[in-house]
Amino acid sequence: MIIAEKIYELPTEEEHALTIVEYKDLGAVETNFGTKEKVSIKIDVTDQKTEQGENIYVFVNAAKSIGEKSTLGKFLRKLGITPGPAFDMDDLVGFKFRAVIEHSKATNGKTYANVGSIVKKRSQVESV
Repeated sequence: MIIAEKIYELPTEEEHALTIVEYKDLGAVETNFGTKEKVSIKIDVTDQKTEQGENIYVFVNAAKSIGEKSTLGKFLRKLGITPGPAFDMDDLVGFKFRAVIEHSKATNGKTYANVGSIVKKRSQVESV
């Protein structure tokens, strides 16, 4: 039996419509800065499919911290969410937004898709 590594199709590097579909508690993960409790946020790229017609996903992995300088805290604030002293991750599921997808090459040689600039919602312009 031959088992091959699955190759995931990446979304294109441009602005996309995105929807947060789930999050997962990764538990304790060993990082360059020691062991950290982490979470993974699964995001559906709703305006692009694979060549086979399947959904394409990108992920935001972050420590379970909502501080101003934390990855998760910055992500929430860019989405326009002010987390306060506590935040219920269930509130993210179904959240829709637009962002630019960017590709980056990791030290292992693989290319990953990342959520780059989040597009702010335009305020309604009143007609005269």
